[in-house]
Amino acid sequence: MNLKIAKIFQTSHSRFHLIVGLKVLAIALFSTLFVLFVYWTFLANNYLFFQANGYERIENLKEAFYDYIFSETLSFLPFLALFYISLFFVGSYLGSLLLRPFKKIAQHCHSIETDQFEVSYKSDLFSELKLLTNFSELFFYYVNQVKAKKILGPSVVPPIYSQIRGPVFEKQFFFHFLLITIIICVGVSTFIFNIALILREKLILLGADTLLDRDGSVSRYLVSQGDLFETTLWISIGIEGLLYLWLAINLYSSVSMPAFGIFATMRTFMKGNFSARIHLIGFAHLREYTKEINSFLDYLETNYLSDTKDKMARPFTKNNKHDQH
Repeated sequence: MNLKIAKIFQTSHSRFHLIVGLKVLAIALFSTLFVLFVYWTFLANNYLFFQANGYERIENLKEAFYDYIFSETLSFLPFLALFYISLFFVGSYLGSLLLRPFKKIAQHCHSIETDQFEVSYKSDLFSELKLLTNFSELFFYYVNQVKAKKILGPSVVPPIYSQIRGPVFEKQFFFHFLLITIIICVGVSTFIFNIALILREKLILLGADTLLDRDGSVSRYLVSQGDLFETTLWISIGIEGLLYLWLAINLYSSVSMPAFGIFATMRTFMKGNFSARIHLIGFAHLREYTKEINSFLDYLETNYLSDTKDKMARPFTKNNKHDQH
């Protein structure tokens, strides 16, 4: 069983899925531990306050607090475990969505190389790294022309692509993943907030019953303290939101630079530099995909490059009637 699990994460992109899942989970765990720490601080403060003011049965209160914490923790443990396991898999799926544009390109390169390809290359909603996917469609059209003519020659690259000199901020792509991250954040916050409020209400009843609250002073104190506790919860949610925003930006940066690197290599290759290959440093999670694309470029250079200049086909353009087959 352990060997099977180990095999799942042998590839660099599968390890990336694992890391993203752990990051999503880590933020939720941090928020939970922060709330538990605040909750424990309030419990300790309550005990010291009631002890300093000479309340009766204070020893019973301390024992009741500890028993209460232990029993309530056990009662919520199955829900917490199920929630955090699910959250890990949601994070892992988010990682797979991030890499899907590169996976689709690599798979299409492999299918063309093995003559099992469909003529059209289409991206889906979550593969819309617009610059990369749109240019990939143009690149694969160019490849179709190369295979039809059986000769590798330079192509005319539209000015809209020639003028790009650096990574382009993909608003739609970033918005999609920011939206997913916000949904995760809201789900985590709601789960933790509701559990914390349930514990707060039970704590008020526990304190009043244990200390024989005849005049209601204990209940009033605990309710006022509960309001402060709720404010602290909102602060924790704010911190959690900032952490998930940081995660969204971090994850986007893990694909935006490689997307430009792959685009730039394809563009250079189409312009006639057939030795151009993808060299990404610091993006190990894309290693398998870039290897597949580089292998495809090797295949094109090996099988379709002519050394005879007079056999070189004129530049391919999408509007060139001679190139239509």
